Amino acid sequence: MDGFKSFFTFDPLNLPSSRRLLHLLESSNVDNSDTQQHQSSSKLPVEVRSKLGQTVYWSSQHHYSAEELEPYRQIGDEEMDGLLELCAAEGIPGAGRFDDIVRISAEAAQQLEESNISCREDSMSPARHALADFYMRYSSPPSFVDWSQLQRGIDVFVTYAPAAGTSLYYRSLVGGFSIPKITEVLFATRYLAPPSPPEKVRERLMDTGGFLAACMMSNEDDEKDSQVPAAAIRPGGQGWAAELQV
Repeated sequence: MDGFKSFFTFDPLNLPSSRRLLHLLESSNVDNSDTQQHQSSSKLPVEVRSKLGQTVYWSSQHHYSAEELEPYRQIGDEEMDGLLELCAAEGIPGAGRFDDIVRISAEAAQQLEESNISCREDSMSPARHALADFYMRYSSPPSFVDWSQLQRGIDVFVTYAPAAGTSLYYRSLVGGFSIPKITEVLFATRYLAPPSPPEKVRERLMDTGGFLAACMMSNEDDEKDSQVPAAAIRPGGQGWAAELQV
């Protein structure tokens, strides 16, 4: 019964790892001559903060302030924004913000490759060149990528997804959706807030589920594909295409 009660008093922001961090922060500045006095002094690099109903350990050495994080909220995908603007300027069909940019990039890359193989004059426009470069660049992962390690991460995620999803639905979302800046995004996108109808909300949730499935699941019908680590997120895989599209 005590364990059952402790689950419902569980504080997700003060996990044992967070308490261990506090201990490390305290011990790093402990004066052996008077531990208690030092811990209560102003030199202690950690403080207890309460925000939006949660109490957390906060340290300027390990955490960013709201002022430091604010500029990052204004940063988007500059590369894709520039690519879409270039395509819009040239009026390339099928290359809008809600189109399948991965498919049209693949077509441009194939066109460029055929031009190079046949040694014929390259007549591609700057926008199509940019599309081809985009596709080819992300088709060549860096050599340091460890696909086996990525597959282990996928296995862990899939194993604990049911428990994580339950925790997300019943605990995390409640706290997260009470944060003003998050709710501003919800209202601006109209995905999970009025005036979106239930059908639109369902579509948004299905999009998220579909994205996860594409990235985590291999094609079990293809025996060769099912034996390749992290096959879905390798170049050409469904997850890889979904990641680029997002």
